[in-house]
Amino acid sequence: MIKKKVIFSYTYFYLILLLVLFIPLYKKFIPYLAGLIVLNWVIEFDFIKKYKRLVNDRNRLCILSFSVLYIFYLIGVFYSSNIDYALFDLEVKLSLLLFPLVFSTIDQSIFTPRRIIYVFAVFITGCFIGTLVCFGNAAYNFTQTNSVDYFYYINLSIFHHSGYFAMYLNFAIALIIYFLLTNWKQNLNKWKIGALSLLIIYFLIFIILLSSKAGMLTLIIIFLLTVSYLIIFEKRYFQGALIFLMVCVLFIGAFKLFPKSLNRIIIAQEALENRNQIEHGASEGTTGRLLIWENSLEIIRNNFLFGVGTGDVKDILLEKYEENKFTYYQNKEFNAHNQYLQTFISLGLFGFLILLLTLILPLAYAIKNKQFIYLFFLIIFSLNLLVESMFETQAGVVFYAFFNSFLLFIRKSPDEK
Repeated sequence: MIKKKVIFSYTYFYLILLLVLFIPLYKKFIPYLAGLIVLNWVIEFDFIKKYKRLVNDRNRLCILSFSVLYIFYLIGVFYSSNIDYALFDLEVKLSLLLFPLVFSTIDQSIFTPRRIIYVFAVFITGCFIGTLVCFGNAAYNFTQTNSVDYFYYINLSIFHHSGYFAMYLNFAIALIIYFLLTNWKQNLNKWKIGALSLLIIYFLIFIILLSSKAGMLTLIIIFLLTVSYLIIFEKRYFQGALIFLMVCVLFIGAFKLFPKSLNRIIIAQEALENRNQIEHGASEGTTGRLLIWENSLEIIRNNFLFGVGTGDVKDILLEKYEENKFTYYQNKEFNAHNQYLQTFISLGLFGFLILLLTLILPLAYAIKNKQFIYLFFLIIFSLNLLVESMFETQAGVVFYAFFNSFLLFIRKSPDEK
């Protein structure tokens, strides 16, 4: 029995290491790895013990409660006209059910503090490898075309949309900052501290090159929170002021070196200032989102309580684009580019409230229990939900479903005794 337990424990651990490694790298492996984790959970059996763990531990019930949103999407199938798309949508969102189920029932001892560190370190490593491959691809294309455009935005990010990759890198930065500023720093020598500090700068520059406005805004918020924490809670005034000054210099220097990224922010600002003069065929990111959100709100007003159903959200959006002569968005089949609005369209007020609760309640828990890694994760993801429909793609839903469940499952930060 002990040998069997050890085998399943190692299987969970190594499969999860592979999963977090490939989240920022190669998304085609992710469904297979998630499936193997669930298969290990099934073969492990021991369902009576799993059930007892669940009902006797309030924390585990909280993890399982994250799957409630998926249940609402399942209910939404029954008042959908487009059943094929509804079933496809449920398949994409299946992680919202599976990861909470697994982490709410498996043995807590599987993840020791050292193993938790390995999970975070492997995720950071995956992000680093991803950036190197992207830079290599950009350099190769530059030699072929002599165009610097390959070092910017969607041309640079070859594994994911630039907004998603920026989100991963922001979380990697948050993890590194946490380990550099907490008790875990005692386990690092000066060379490792220096290397991690340089990695933060490297990721910062890469995020700016990705030119994701949400990514850059999130990055600024991460550093502001870090400085606020150091000054307000730790009373480390000099260190906080120094980090603030260094980040300002880095941002100014990066924007001077990479003006194309700054230009996207300027265009977005102009779009916001002139939002009443937006043309229907506008395709710039911020301008386009304003038009899409306007259409989404029209749909919500007409389907306020229950939404249009899980399967009909895409069809309804396309019909609305056609009705308002937004041909560009209709041809591109754009979603709402905002998960809060996307969920509201699909499931109505009740689904929207469930989504908010799955973010707000964990946020309150993280603040109360000083779980700063979890807090950073929730802030990063919640901000990105404002500009992307994260649950409509595997890149967003797996990242959220896994780390949201895992960070609540481990309960304590890895530096805590």
